[in-house]
Amino acid sequence: MRVRVEPLDAPSVAALAWLEEAARWAWPVSEPRDRLARWMERWPRAGWWAISRDGETCGVVATAAVDGLLWFPAAFVRSDVRGYGLGGEAIVELEERLGHDAGAAGFRTALPVDAGFAVYFWLRMGYRPEPARGRGLLVMTRAAAGAVVARSDGEQRAAQSPVG
Repeated sequence: MRVRVEPLDAPSVAALAWLEEAARWAWPVSEPRDRLARWMERWPRAGWWAISRDGETCGVVATAAVDGLLWFPAAFVRSDVRGYGLGGEAIVELEERLGHDAGAAGFRTALPVDAGFAVYFWLRMGYRPEPARGRGLLVMTRAAAGAVVARSDGEQRAAQSPVG
């Protein structure tokens, strides 16, 4: 593994100099730091994880266990290391580590429908879109190995392996 994934506190996340640029890539909004602050208020028990390479933080991921699923509500990687698979490695590690510990049946993320590269990232990780929920959000889910996950519309989805 080329990355280390370790817990990080919310104030340390907010202090990262590169966070705004990275958040804008995942959340194409005019004020990503404001959006992130509002999100942190709504999800106070979310866990934050630093993605580090060579001792330097190059990304962050937020996780939250909700209704038997491990959610990834935020995942940001610094622009100079984006595209090298570091975020994907971190997500796989967190799925294995936290998903197993929580007994998660699957994994879920939600992102703006116009977050093109972020949508592509999650598709490559094996996540599949659920039916539209409105509010401009795209919800994507991947079942844990051997599990079935109920979608928001009541249908069920069997496990799928990550593509890359």
